[in-house]
Amino acid sequence: MSTAYSSMQLFPSMFLICFLLLFSKIKSDELQMLLNLKTSLKNSNTTVFDSWDSNKPICEFTGITCNSDKSVKEIELSKQNLVGVLPLDSICQLQSLDKLSLGYNFLHGTITNHLNNCTKLQYLDLGNNFFTGPFPDISSLSQLQHLYL
Repeated sequence: MSTAYSSMQLFPSMFLICFLLLFSKIKSDELQMLLNLKTSLKNSNTTVFDSWDSNKPICEFTGITCNSDKSVKEIELSKQNLVGVLPLDSICQLQSLDKLSLGYNFLHGTITNHLNNCTKLQYLDLGNNFFTGPFPDISSLSQLQHLYL
């Protein structure tokens, strides 16, 4: 009977360890997604990315707001002299992202269909940039309340 009791005591500890490993993996994925954004916009004449260091918590990055779970909730980088192509394939993997504000920059290229993966977006500002091509169907963004293009 002592073996069964010991196993039962181990179960909560093993569950906690698995949860922490999964949580750590999610956080490292979010860090990688934000660093992909920084790399895509590396030619920008801005200091906004100076705080985007892999040794810092992502919630301390300039322009990033996190929710209570420490997941990225908002990216607010409007009027930051950003130059480059927007990596929506990476950005829209941020599962808790509900605000994406990148207006008044020098972003170019096309707005890809990856935008449809940002299903939690409530606020989207991509206005006053230099995007070209057709804008994708965004009917999957059912929570969207504010749209600036």
